[in-house]
Amino acid sequence: MKDLEEAESWLDAAKFTLANTAKGRARFTVAIAQSIHALIKANDALSMRFLGRRSTRHEDAAIMFGRLIKQNKVDPKYAQLRPS
Repeated sequence: MKDLEEAESWLDAAKFTLANTAKGRARFTVAIAQSIHALIKANDALSMRFLGRRSTRHEDAAIMFGRLIKQNKVDPKYAQLRPS
């Protein structure tokens, strides 16, 4: 799963950036951006696996994740928004 591998790489980069204290407070903004990209790529991996497609725009990623929740593809402990 290329998307999942990329997600892990983005997350590793965020952790590295965050640990680089020599960069001061500026590293926080960069680490957040890298974390967001990690989340989007992880969402793409889930969407491809269970829905057969990925979002084409970052704004659509939340919609795709919502579909995964509605189809019970996400464990309930990770999907607090799932209707009871």
